[in-house]
Amino acid sequence: NALVYKLGGSSLSVTIVEINSGMYRVLASHTDDSIGGECFTKALALYLASEFQRLFKHDVRSNMRAMMKLINNAEVAKHTLSTLGSSNCFLDSLHEGLDFDCSVSRARFESVCSALFTQSVQPIQKLVEKAGLSGNEISK
Repeated sequence: NALVYKLGGSSLSVTIVEINSGMYRVLASHTDDSIGGECFTKALALYLASEFQRLFKHDVRSNMRAMMKLINNAEVAKHTLSTLGSSNCFLDSLHEGLDFDCSVSRARFESVCSALFTQSVQPIQKLVEKAGLSGNEISK
């Protein structure tokens, strides 16, 4: 039995597949459209906005241009953090001519997104139970 886990941009899919002599049979499947990579990007962008507010006393969350810059930068940082321990976020003239420079560690990213990580792992146990299996019956 194999567990296939895919956290895409806009959804999470978990599938348990039985593999027997080259034949595949889906035992159980679950898709959650309420969580995806975009959720992690948005959470990181909101964290960056709060850091900007802490440093400069300006709330940029209602400024669509500034938030789009933060979202784009958060997306790049998220990809960087998948392989490195930290990512530097620099935004030229983010708000009212103010430049924003911030370093985000992987530990900070995991802290900011901890609820999302928990939410993205919960369907695995539910699906294993739905398939009538135990965790040790999943070999891949």
